[in-house]
Amino acid sequence: MYCKILCVLIAIGFYTGAFADTPISITPTPLVYKYRSTYMQRFIIESHQEYDGEIVITIDGNVTKTKITQKTKFIAVDCKRDLVGSFSNVKLVLRKNGVIAAQHSITIPPVKNWKIYCVPFAHIDIGFTQSQKNIQKQNLQNVETHLELCKKTQRYPQNSQFKLFTEVSWPVIEYLNAKEIPQERKNALIVQLKKGNFELGAFVISHQNRFMSPYALLASLQHTLKIAHAHSIPVKTACIHDVMDFSKLPKVLYANNIPYCMIGPNDSRYKVPPLFYLASPDKSAKILVWHTVGLNGYGENFDLNMRLTLPFNDEKFTLMENSIARHLAQLEKGYPTEEILRYYDYNQAHWNYPYDAYLLPYYPSEGGDNQPQTITPSEIAKRWNEKFINPKIIIATPKEFFEYVAEKYTGQIPLLQGELPPFWGEQIYLDFIQVDPERLSINYWYDTEVFMRGVDMVQLILRGNPVESSKHIDQILDGYMAIILNNDHNPRPVPFGKTHYTSQDVKDWMHTRNRWVYTPLGTLKDAKYPEHSHKAQGEWTLLPVHTNPVTLDNAFYRILFDTSKGCIVSIFDKQLQKEWVNAKHQYGFNQYVIGVRGENVAQRNYFETIQGFKKVTSTLYTNSNNDYRIVVEGSERSYYKGMDVLSQFLHNAFGVKLPPFLLKIAYFFYQLFTPSLSLTQEIIIPAQQKRIDFVQHFTGTAPQIAEHYISYPVAAEELLYDSAFSVVKWGSNETESTLIPAVKNVAPFRSINDTLFPFQWMHGVPSSFHCDGFVMHKDRLHYAVFIPHNSKAIVPDKNSNAFYHCCIGWSLWGTVGLGRNLPETIAFKSTFTSFTAKTKNEAIATAYNFSFDQLGFNRPVTFETHNANVRVIYNQPVARNKVVIGVFELSGTTQTAQLRVNTKRALHAYYSDINGKKIKPAKLFNTSISVRLNPHQLSFITLELL
Repeated sequence: MYCKILCVLIAIGFYTGAFADTPISITPTPLVYKYRSTYMQRFIIESHQEYDGEIVITIDGNVTKTKITQKTKFIAVDCKRDLVGSFSNVKLVLRKNGVIAAQHSITIPPVKNWKIYCVPFAHIDIGFTQSQKNIQKQNLQNVETHLELCKKTQRYPQNSQFKLFTEVSWPVIEYLNAKEIPQERKNALIVQLKKGNFELGAFVISHQNRFMSPYALLASLQHTLKIAHAHSIPVKTACIHDVMDFSKLPKVLYANNIPYCMIGPNDSRYKVPPLFYLASPDKSAKILVWHTVGLNGYGENFDLNMRLTLPFNDEKFTLMENSIARHLAQLEKGYPTEEILRYYDYNQAHWNYPYDAYLLPYYPSEGGDNQPQTITPSEIAKRWNEKFINPKIIIATPKEFFEYVAEKYTGQIPLLQGELPPFWGEQIYLDFIQVDPERLSINYWYDTEVFMRGVDMVQLILRGNPVESSKHIDQILDGYMAIILNNDHNPRPVPFGKTHYTSQDVKDWMHTRNRWVYTPLGTLKDAKYPEHSHKAQGEWTLLPVHTNPVTLDNAFYRILFDTSKGCIVSIFDKQLQKEWVNAKHQYGFNQYVIGVRGENVAQRNYFETIQGFKKVTSTLYTNSNNDYRIVVEGSERSYYKGMDVLSQFLHNAFGVKLPPFLLKIAYFFYQLFTPSLSLTQEIIIPAQQKRIDFVQHFTGTAPQIAEHYISYPVAAEELLYDSAFSVVKWGSNETESTLIPAVKNVAPFRSINDTLFPFQWMHGVPSSFHCDGFVMHKDRLHYAVFIPHNSKAIVPDKNSNAFYHCCIGWSLWGTVGLGRNLPETIAFKSTFTSFTAKTKNEAIATAYNFSFDQLGFNRPVTFETHNANVRVIYNQPVARNKVVIGVFELSGTTQTAQLRVNTKRALHAYYSDINGKKIKPAKLFNTSISVRLNPHQLSFITLELL
């Protein structure tokens, strides 16, 4: 027994009062039970050296003696107490052969009353363990299993009755929509959801939302809310388990009246306390967040030895008791606990934990991902509560925990302001921008087309024309469902995955993935997926070049273009009298660069680049409008550095020694049979517009062992980027950055997911970000804005305010089993402009408006407002006579506006969620809505046509 306890208990904190030379220490835990008329409290005794003998513990006159027959470093002892609600003096004596070998005295505080909110859930992971069709069947069966558990435990004590957090809504949606499931069974599920015994997770799936636009995240909520509203099911908690991106959450959830969020990174963590309010960087929205406390991410019952099976083994149950005792004792000392600090470096960050409640996500006790819960958590709670007065284990849903702490600890929960960005070092195979850039391009194109389709449909409804809105909504959501499902990690079988695929499963998988990629195209059949090309009016004619660099003037810029390097070396703003290119940077503006980044090769803070072209041909054109067009072509360098770091990665992660030269030879011969990657660049300089357009045309399908960037060394003081309508500042982790960093690991540990154990050493601070609209540079009152139209991956330069736009990443991962191969041709478009502003808020408003227009989210003529800082950024019908619009404040200041609706029909208006459920009234005068928005607030308003 002692050996098993030894495996669980580790170095823990102790209350004041220890002698400096004392070789033994004692820690009180909150575990208390009644034995006859006496309280029994559990204490943990520990020494740095093994000991045996007799331990005598005296607490206010009550003596407890324990004999230790075999040597150990620590032991758990239940001690007699008359009272547990007051301060007490404790004396510990260790006797060896009748002689005092060590002694220790402390004063302990009253026992803290604890509530452990144990939340059973089933972790949904589409396609990682089995094929998609099998996972769907499994999760439908899980619903049946969980309904039976509710029925089976309905006569259990109240705190032990089975409850379930669905984590995500996809299984519930599939269950309620499945034609083969009887309505009687569907009604049984709806009853449990209404009663709160099942809590519905707000998102369809656990998203890698780094690659999802805010519109796709909204669609994820809309899928959930659609089915929830139809059956009057409350939706209060969002959850993202497993994947490492928790950005964009506050505004999207806050605007939809979803106040709570659970985040459980897979064996990794951010530099945050366990419980906190997360506010968007502009403070316009906040949500209450629980961030995993245990080592094993969302499977915290792993840490506490709670994955028991029936019938319970007494020794294992005691092991669980001691694990929980140790954990709560550490939390009473604050967070991060000493357990966490053994594996993660928080750089001296520390938060108090004043709460008497703790949220414990309970991963299924048997099996792994996609497996159902069993009766085990209910049986644990039942047996535990029969024995212990404190703490109480409560089988619960997250909403119950959040409502309890939000009410009891008003004003005590810390507020953190910022963005939780991705950190991909641990699970490199999740980085889908590396394996499917075409899919990302389709996603962003789809957003624009859906917006414009909504403009047309809303206009028809407001005019009184008949519209098949339900069909329209279903088409839109079908396309977004494809995007959403395809954002979960859905690999083919991988060497280090626990996948169980047949050859037919693999074929089905590739068919499913391809269908998901192209479904959005099919839902908008009258729209054409664009191939980027820039053709100004008039015929292009060759522009003779006599000098290098070439000077190109338009009404706003004087541009110097280096024909030998194929890049811009100067952009002089004539209006601002400002040079926007950092001439000291190693690369030019819009120069092709090949790089290897640490996130993709398991190295921290690593980024190496070289010039992409080894030989360049630049051709310049002009037309009758005096527009300029530059075409840059060349032969790419053969860059094999990726094989060097891949060799190191294989050695560090798997112990496989493959010399880099063998990998390089293998890749060389592979390329002989596949079209190598090549790039043609276009630069368009309109004569009468203050903008420069860039297009990168990639052809070839060979998998890449490096990333392909375009460099933008902008001369400016600071860099900011837009993430879900929040402007985020890039900076160092400990300064004024609005990015909340990941903590670094300092030692590997056995993971909840055995396949991830080799990757434990790879955690680190993120080096790349994903912007939704624009990257903005500030230089005093001068601002420059860069807008990537499809691929939004931005890698900031650590040594300057330059940045790199990543077009294609390590697509090699796609070939080894992680996604789709590159298409034969793909293009990436971006736009640059500059302007002046008296304040940063004015600059942000200008940047937002410019990016909305450039990305195709044009102002709908259906709605008019004379306040340029209030913009309609979303409009879709949700019923034949019901329209939802999204309004957004641009300037960072409180704004009021009259939003006039161009209709002759009578209106009813109210603030709502994205699916039209009323949140609060809106002021309406005839066909004008009086809107008041806080700085950068996103709100939805529903219009009902009467």
